[in-house]
Amino acid sequence: MQFHPPGIIEPENAAGTLISEAARGEGGILRNAFGERFMSRYDPERTELSTPDRVALACYTEMREGRGTPNGGVWLDVFHLPRQTIMTRLPRVYQTMLDIQMLDITEDPVDVAATAHY
Repeated sequence: MQFHPPGIIEPENAAGTLISEAARGEGGILRNAFGERFMSRYDPERTELSTPDRVALACYTEMREGRGTPNGGVWLDVFHLPRQTIMTRLPRVYQTMLDIQMLDITEDPVDVAATAHY
């Protein structure tokens, strides 16, 4: 079984929809429910650019240890990036979240969790 970080949690009929790894590659930050950037605890050198298995395990560990979001995930934050970067480098992520959750990722984080992939 392979897990892909991240996938969206809700709505239920879209749970597991993958968010492109480009979101982390372009500077997306994973935060726990307390707003802490946690990947430096799990891979201090690569942080969010770590391997998918490490990122998935880190997200799971944060959730299991009580630092998950109310929906049981972690936050993927790209809204600190310039809007132009999001619109040109992450257009599918932007449109997917707008379509599925009416969420504008230029303003709000995405609630995500590791998703079964293969």
